Formats: sequence, C-alpha cells, structure tokens
Amino acid sequence: MKNSKIIAHVRESDKEIQLLEEHLFNVAKLTSNFAGKFGLAKIGELIGLLHDFGKYNSNFQTKITYETGLNLSQKPPNKSETQHAITGAIYFCYKLLQDKLKNINEEIYKENIKHFKKLIIPFIIAGHHTGLADWIGDPPVNSQLEAKLNENFELLLKTFENKEFINNEVFDFKFSLEKSFQDISLLTRMLFSCLIDADRLDTEEFSSIQKFQLRQNNYSFPLLLEEFNKYVNNFSKEGDLNKQRAEILKNCKEKAKEKSGIFTLTVPTGGGKTLSSLAFALEHAIQHKKNRIIYVIPYTSIIEQNADVFKKALGKYKNVVLEHHCNFDSLEKEEGNSNYEDEFGEYNELSLATENWDYPLIVTTTVQFFESLFANKTNKCRKLHNIANSIIIFDEVQLFPPDYLNPILEYIEELEKNYNITFVLCTATQPAFDKEVKTNSYYFKGLSQCNITEIIDDKEKLYNKLKTRIELLLPEELQEESENWEKIANEILNNKQALCIVNTKKSARDLFRLTQEHKNKEEIFHLSTNLCAEHRTDKILQIKNRLKNNLPCTVISTQLIEAGVDLDFPIVYRASTGLDSIAQAGGRCNRENKLINAGKLIVFKAPNEKLQGHLKQTQKAGEYILNKYKENALELKIFEEYFQELFYTKDLDKHKICELNKDFKFKEVAKKFKLIEENSGQSIIVPYKNIIELIEEMQEFNYKILRKAQRYTINLRENDFYKLRNEGVISTKFHESIFYIKSNLVYDENLGLITDALYQNESLIC
Repeated sequence: MKNSKIIAHVRESDKEIQLLEEHLFNVAKLTSNFAGKFGLAKIGELIGLLHDFGKYNSNFQTKITYETGLNLSQKPPNKSETQHAITGAIYFCYKLLQDKLKNINEEIYKENIKHFKKLIIPFIIAGHHTGLADWIGDPPVNSQLEAKLNENFELLLKTFENKEFINNEVFDFKFSLEKSFQDISLLTRMLFSCLIDADRLDTEEFSSIQKFQLRQNNYSFPLLLEEFNKYVNNFSKEGDLNKQRAEILKNCKEKAKEKSGIFTLTVPTGGGKTLSSLAFALEHAIQHKKNRIIYVIPYTSIIEQNADVFKKALGKYKNVVLEHHCNFDSLEKEEGNSNYEDEFGEYNELSLATENWDYPLIVTTTVQFFESLFANKTNKCRKLHNIANSIIIFDEVQLFPPDYLNPILEYIEELEKNYNITFVLCTATQPAFDKEVKTNSYYFKGLSQCNITEIIDDKEKLYNKLKTRIELLLPEELQEESENWEKIANEILNNKQALCIVNTKKSARDLFRLTQEHKNKEEIFHLSTNLCAEHRTDKILQIKNRLKNNLPCTVISTQLIEAGVDLDFPIVYRASTGLDSIAQAGGRCNRENKLINAGKLIVFKAPNEKLQGHLKQTQKAGEYILNKYKENALELKIFEEYFQELFYTKDLDKHKICELNKDFKFKEVAKKFKLIEENSGQSIIVPYKNIIELIEEMQEFNYKILRKAQRYTINLRENDFYKLRNEGVISTKFHESIFYIKSNLVYDENLGLITDALYQNESLIC
C-alpha cells in the first residue's frame, strides 16, 4: 500500500496528486483534535482514518484519473460502482463484527446499546457526503448501510485486500468514559461535524493553499479584554442609571470567575446587558481557556447593531467579530458556490469563517444556531464541533420558540454537561426554565436538573430601581376593544414625541396612514420588516436625531423595535400582547431616565386584529396577567407566573423532535426543525437608493455587490413571493438566482413594500 499511487485528490491548477494515505492520516489527526475537545479523540481518529477508505477501490481510481484528465483511456463504471463513502463504514462493521454480520440486527442493535454506540461510527462515515440519513426499522437500522451489508458483501470486501495499515488495536476503543453521553443523536452530529470540517480543511489546504491560509486568525482573549476595558472605562459614572450599569458590569466580571456552567443575566432593558455580557464572556474565556464566544440574537434585523457595539468595544481588534445569519447562507447557494470570492477573485476571511465558525467572536441568529444544531446536512453541521468549549450567550432568551422549547432545553443541558460549554441566558424577563412543573396533563422539565447561577447579586433590587423610570397604564378591561384606530391615532398625536408598537404589519400600515393625515410627514415614521435593513437604519438615525434635538417625532412600529433598538421616548403605546413584549416596549420609554417624572407606558386593545397561533396565545396569557395584577403586572416575580401560564397553553415539542431524535431520524428532524420565517420563503432585493442599478449592471456574479445587497433585501413568504411574481413586479437575473424589484410604485419611501398581497395574512409580524 505504501508504495502504491492510490489517489485521494488531484489539484486542478497543476495536476499535482495527493496520495490517499496522506489524506487519511491528515484527516484522522484533525478529527482526533476536534473530537478531543469532548473526550473522544481516539474515536475521531478512527473516523478520519476510515472516511475515504473506499477510494482504494479500483473503480474509484479509474473514475478520478479519468475525470481529472490523468488517464482518459479507460472510462469509469457507473456511479453505483464508484461510491466510496459507504465502504469505510462496511470495513468498520467487518472488523468489529466479523462472524456476527449475518445476525447484525439481533446481535448488535437489539441486545446491547454499547454496540449501537459503536455503530454510529460507520453511520457517520457513510453520510459524510450526503448527510445523516434516517434510521429505519425496529431495531433501527440505516437503510443504506443495511442494504450494503446484506448485498454482495463478499464483493465489497475485495476493496479491503492488503489494506491492513489500520491496526486492529484501533478498533478496541471503549465508550467507558468519565462522562455519560445521554443524547446519542447530538453525539452523532458532533462527531459528524468533526469529520466534515477535518475532511474539507485538509482538502482545501492541498487544493488551494491561499484560501486555507486565510483561515489562520491570531487573537488573544487577554488582549481583547484589555482593549474592552479601555473602552468601558471611558463611560460616565455620573447619575443613578450609569452607576447601576457600572454595578451590573462589575457583577458580570466577578461571576466570570466561577466554574463553567449555566448562568442567567437578568437585567431590565437599558441596563447595558450587551456590553456587560461581553465583559463576562471575555473574563470567563480567559479564566477557563475557552475557544470562542458565540452571541445568539433572535432577530437578523439587530445583528449588525450588536456586532457594531462589539466592534467599537474591541477597537483595533474589531476584525475578530464575525456576523453569520441567513443572508450569508443565501450567498453560498448561488450556483453552488461556497468560495465567497470577491470581484477580484480573492477569498474573504470572514465569509470563509461562516463555514466552520473557527473565529473568536461570532454573532448569529437563534435560527442559524438551532437549525444548525438539529441539522443533518454537511454544510450546516460542519460548524457544530466548534461550539464545544465555548461560551454561548443567548440574548432575549424569552423569545425561544415555545413549539421547540423542550428539544432546545434538552440540548442545552447536554451541551453544558458533556461539551464544556458555558451558557448565559440574558433577558429583562427571565422565563421559568429552572422550574419543574408536573400536573395530571402537563409536564415541564426545563433546566431543573441543572445548576443555574444568576449573575446579578440582587436582581429584584436592581429591577425595582430601574422600573421606576416608567408608569404602566391600563384600560379597565383589556378584553374590550378600543373603538377604532382613529381614536388611538388622535391620542398618539396629542404628544410631541410618542412611540406606538402594534402586533402586525397591517396594523402598523393602517395606523401610520391615519397619523400621517394629521401631521407633517417629516415628523412621523413607520418601521417594519417591509423596509429593508438599510432603509430601517436610515429611519432610526433620523428618529434618534429628532429625539436628541427635542423635535416632534411620532413612530408607528411593529415589535421589531423592542429588541436592541436604543430609542428613548417619554410615552410609549403598546397594543396588548405578551407580558415580556410589554416590558420590552417599556424599555423604549424614559430609557435614559432623564424625565422629571416617570415615562408612561400605555397598553391598549387594538381593533380588528385577528391574531393567530403563537401571537394569539401570548396575547391571551399577557391579558390574563394584566387583568389580574393591573399596574403591578411588571413586577419581576410575576413574569414566572406569566411564562407558566403561556407554557400551559403550548405543546412544547409540537413536532416531536425529542422522540425523533431518540429514533435517530436525522433527516426528518432537520426537515421539521424550522423556527421562524428567516430561513423560509424567498429573499428579494428592493429599489432603495441605487442598489437596483448596480444589480442590473452586473454582467457576471459579483460577490462584493451581492454582499452589499444583503442590506437591501426583504424576505417574503413563498405564497406572497408568487403573488408578486404573478403581478409582474419581480425581475430575475442569472437564471433566477437573484430576484429583485425595480418599480418604485410598490416600494414606498415610508412604508417600504406596500403591495396589498402582503396583508392578506394578519399573523404577519414585524
């Protein structure tokens, strides 16, 4: 074997050959290093050694020499005879089981779960190109693996003749580890991730060394912390609010010294938790030698804002911050490209890092994070091993989707226990995740089996100090609807500066048009996701400028303004909804505590709203608590009751993800685990500023322009997209890989996309 010229890869530029033995040993070393972060280095090595074992097959060698032009004299056989991924899986089974092959179902799967744990290894190898498939049968057997084991087994074994460089001792590993992996589905995904990243990195280093070298990022958490401290030390210490923010920052730095685990950071809106949580993470990373910090945010719309805060705080080290959300993924899909070349044909370091998250500070969305964690495809799973030995901060944790809450919390518990991850759950309104609840018809385990540490020493005292900034005002009975939007509009317009937050895009549009009739246009603003990100940013800057200069300013917005948008109004109106959203709305009221008297947060019942699903349930639970506690409803201790009331009305594993995971239905889980609309529907580019001119002038794919265009996109549901397309509004480019609107008739300077097709569904939010 050592004297043979068995090929793994052929470099396109110069036809240089990478020998298979070299590739296998390189991947084995990398996979071992990656899996070693959670105690499975030996198993990682074995997976790496076997993953491309099928390339020893003469049919595959014929295929690779023919397709690369090294030997055109012999055409390869059909595809079924040149598959290589399954072969290493079969070799593993052969070495492990030998004479038990005929009884594989009974002997391996049914009688001893330890043997099954060993069988996840060939399963991972078999799927390292196509993804993790579903296991079928009782006991569960992967259909592809089972078929190959039962069909023509002797023929397949010919591939292994004289390939004994892998010693038998390699197969004598044991799962008798110090820690017990309770969730084998997560373990499978993590090991799968180790292999995928190792395989691609070694292939990339051989085929494109310039690209590979861009991945080498040198950073030091002590240097980052030093730069961060310089930044925050310049903050004013004057005034009660700044003193409270300084105390929160101090608490975070002190608690960072505690052992790795699960922490909560309960800070009222305006308390500076974004920077304080970063302070905790930097200190904790140094104390416990963590590899990276991952900041998970519920909305794409505020990722750039938070990333900018981090970049400013880290000063000259701002390049350590990586943003990753759905817009980056959409770029990768274009014509199957995953290289992210710019207009000069050069690779972009940050874009490459989105492939495997090998970066110091990652800012991503809840959707990107969890849909990757429950994925089965190679691209999404590749990054997973790099969350081991990290710090993961969840911002606005109360927005975890209830329909998926049980599987999410199960994985958080397993990741903390077995993968050395520290979690920080940040919010002003902490859900009761640590409370186990049992009734005859309901059971919620949550994180009740975990040790959870609150970072704030006296969160109730802090909350009571900060909540005096606002006064909550309610109607007599929230079940009674307001008379009409005109009445609400007139009340809002009686104020020089006011913010009104409603539940749907349609409500925002209708109320904005009513207020616009009675006020100068430059004084009134509309915000929703019908405006592209660039448009919203411009509007928010205009709003901040008017507030700063004490100019008249009225804003009508959907709930997108409630998370991470730092605006400060003397009065805020909020359509009735969940208690957590009402508290978030209050965070835009007297935020800097500069008013002589408390700001006013007024809750009203919006007319003619036909809310559905989760929106309706949160509104019902919120109104129950508001009617019960009236103006005291925003007391910190009451939020626990609110979330329990909400959870009682929900199926916290609506799509049976936990059950599917236990049955190793990887493909089905990935299909069903879809959180919100960020990853569904179609992104279209809208005519704001000059972006459409740039798109239409493109003669070929220009990734620099397309990256810029991400801030000019709106994500449409599939049905809405086709309605617009049928109306002839949408244009396409490059074989329908780019969709855009060039007509200003449907993109308004105030309302954004205004076609009535988008308002048929009242449940559309933001």
